[in-house]
Amino acid sequence: MATPSLVDIVHDPNTRLGRAVLLFEEHGGDIEDLGGGIYLVPNAQGTQFYRVDYRNESCNCPDAEFHPELTCKHVFAVGIYLAKRRVRSFMCEGCRERTPVRDGYEVGGDNLTFFEGQRLCRPCAYAHGVA
Repeated sequence: MATPSLVDIVHDPNTRLGRAVLLFEEHGGDIEDLGGGIYLVPNAQGTQFYRVDYRNESCNCPDAEFHPELTCKHVFAVGIYLAKRRVRSFMCEGCRERTPVRDGYEVGGDNLTFFEGQRLCRPCAYAHGVA
């Protein structure tokens, strides 16, 4: 029998990772960041919350208590939550600061200061007549 792929595992509701994906899809918006790597994560029904210490990969859910050697779906769900919150960014060619992609402007061919295709943050784009 062939070894299952990561895609198969992620979408299999019989695996902890698969259950975490389902949990995030249904209740990811209810995950609450308490700070310091601590999160409140809802159960699958959304009726109660478990405390996840993401830095130590621990949770107070029954599964984590019965199987402390395994990672529970609530810890995996926090990992998905954090991965989804990452913001893609670029380095502005004007001020050299990191800027979220959504706030950038691409330089056109008619600009004499920058090359076509370079990206600028909003303040630099306005200052150089790109925006």
